[in-house]
Amino acid sequence: SIDDKNLYKKLPAIVEDGDGFKITLRQAQRINSDDLKLDVTVSNSNKDMSFYFKPGKTSLLIGTENYNVDTYSPQLLSTIAPIGESLGNSTYDGELYFKDAFSAGSKASVTLYYSSNNNPNERSLTLFYELNK
Repeated sequence: SIDDKNLYKKLPAIVEDGDGFKITLRQAQRINSDDLKLDVTVSNSNKDMSFYFKPGKTSLLIGTENYNVDTYSPQLLSTIAPIGESLGNSTYDGELYFKDAFSAGSKASVTLYYSSNNNPNERSLTLFYELNK
């Protein structure tokens, strides 16, 4: 079994792949009645690769309930280019929204999908976090 204390983090939570693609979950908050908004930052520290984040595939797991992303901010669709390259910035801030997914005090995981110019195969990173009570 997995040790909960080491797996679920208080926010902000950060996950990074071995190629320099990093996702930071800065904040999770209730909006409207019971919707959940996740504030994320995606960044690239690899000078030889560009990344393509796929926010529309993001999924959230709270307990046994699975939620698909409802909407997301358009800047998350930007190409996350190497620092100093003309394709764009190396860091983007944005939001992911989930309908009826807010549950205070819950342990949750969010799985995010992406690919890169060097590896078109879809990959994923999962962040484990605990919602503040």
